[in-house]
Amino acid sequence: MARREMREDRLGSALTWCRHGKDGNMATIVAEKFLDQYRESVMLPSVDVLDALGPTMLLMSKKLLFLVKLREFHQLVDTGEEKEACSLLVALIKSRTAPARYWFLLILELLPMLESSKVLFTPDEIYDLMNAVTELKQSKSEEMMNELEVSRIQTLHLSLTRCLAKVTLSDSNALVAISCDV
Repeated sequence: MARREMREDRLGSALTWCRHGKDGNMATIVAEKFLDQYRESVMLPSVDVLDALGPTMLLMSKKLLFLVKLREFHQLVDTGEEKEACSLLVALIKSRTAPARYWFLLILELLPMLESSKVLFTPDEIYDLMNAVTELKQSKSEEMMNELEVSRIQTLHLSLTRCLAKVTLSDSNALVAISCDV
């Protein structure tokens, strides 16, 4: 049933059938389809089904776990819990729960938060993101990247550098304030 639902592009229904049948392999295939749609539109389909998945189902598929955590990221952003959302996405990249082919898109989703006037990242999180961008850049030779990808990578490097400077200044100002109180 899950295969039929997936062929008819009813991914939420297909995932529900996977859950009932406890079919981790099929759930991984359906999760991959969800992620393909996310990559195309930067929106998650059938979020109500993702919200209803139980913990047992998440243990059956690493891609499904990533998909649910991506949904959690969007919920955190929607509720204004940006710092927690940033930490979650960085952890998904650092732990490699997020497949490398999605890193670029995920880091682009963080761009508005990197540029925020609020301090939403720790220095370690910024370094983790810098390492991920560097790894992405090294995985593709510059000749294979189109102009837009090169420009986006440069933009990400610049945003990460500015964010690191902001965090460093914020930390040093906090230290000065503490030492003045002593």
